[in-house]
Amino acid sequence: MGRGGGGRWKKEEEEELKAAKRGAKKKHLQLAKEADDLVEQQRGSTQLGRTYYEILLRSENDHSAIRNAKKYFKSSMKLARGQWKTLTREFL
Repeated sequence: MGRGGGGRWKKEEEEELKAAKRGAKKKHLQLAKEADDLVEQQRGSTQLGRTYYEILLRSENDHSAIRNAKKYFKSSMKLARGQWKTLTREFL
C-alpha cells in the first residue's frame, strides 16, 4: 500500500480511537450521574471539556467542539462551586 492509502487508514483509525475515548468519557460521566457521585461528575465533565478543547486546537473552527468544550467546562465549574459551598458550610 502506498503512503497515501496508509495515511488515510491511520487517520481513520485515529478518529475511531478518539471517538471511542469520547464515548468512554461520556459513559464515565453517565455512571457518575447515576451513582449521584458529584466528584466523579466534576471529573468526567472536566475530562470531556479537555477532550473537546483538544479537538478544537487541531481543527481550529469546529463549532461543535467549541460548544461542547464550553458546555462541559461550565458543567465542571458549576459542580466544583457546589462542592466548595458544601465544604465551606461543613467547616464553618
